[in-house]
Amino acid sequence: MECHEKWEYDARQQSQRLVCLVALCPACHAVKHFGRTQAEGREQEAMGHLMKVNRWTRSKASWHIKQALETWKARSKVVWKLDITWLRTSGRLKEVK
Repeated sequence: MECHEKWEYDARQQSQRLVCLVALCPACHAVKHFGRTQAEGREQEAMGHLMKVNRWTRSKASWHIKQALETWKARSKVVWKLDITWLRTSGRLKEVK
């Protein structure tokens, strides 16, 4: 299992807020970070997994990935204010002294 972060974005405030961490199998995590997976040359493996898990055609999976990458590209142009309050309030962040 691998740890994946889930974020909420507020474009008006330009803030990125961590809302939780989830456990994913490595194949699902590769799909969630498809751009990185492409850079590593594992695009077809991830595409196959996305299609299998969702019972999607290649066309549907390709459309979904295209939309996700467009969102990522747009968000990458912003310098986000990082809000990791969830880590502190959930007890998952230990203070280092």
